[in-house]
Amino acid sequence: MGQKIHIAKDVVVSFTGSVVFSDFLSHIRSWCKEYGYSVILEESYEEKEKGDVKSVTIKWKFDKKIDDYHQFSWKLKIALEDYRQGLTEGKKVEQGTLQLLINADLERDFENKWQKKPWQTLFRGFVDRFVRSEKEDVISSVLRKETEEFQFSVKKFLGI
Repeated sequence: MGQKIHIAKDVVVSFTGSVVFSDFLSHIRSWCKEYGYSVILEESYEEKEKGDVKSVTIKWKFDKKIDDYHQFSWKLKIALEDYRQGLTEGKKVEQGTLQLLINADLERDFENKWQKKPWQTLFRGFVDRFVRSEKEDVISSVLRKETEEFQFSVKKFLGI
């Protein structure tokens, strides 16, 4: 397996109030599409109910290939906790606490092309250290910028 460089680790966006949860999820999907990310893979979906109070936790993963050697890989954990459903202007609205956990990584050799033989691994280490370091700095800064833009987009949607 290739190497991961953590760009954004456990970045949290929290919101307490009313939100149309389906619109929030659609907003994330449209952001991913706008920025050229792959189809979102839903790793898990968990729903709990205690009386009239519900909680839902969703884990999503998506990525974007930058070149033959690098890709951006995101993991999101979306938790809507202790919410109650209601209607506002004919739309189903959830009142509760929304927490979004963001992890964004830069993956090297994500297709494991350089792990087949020991000499390839050695050569890859040399190239990573001396040849690709400037390029990776630029790629890392792009992912940092996209992470900040994603946070801003989510906060703007939620009105934070």
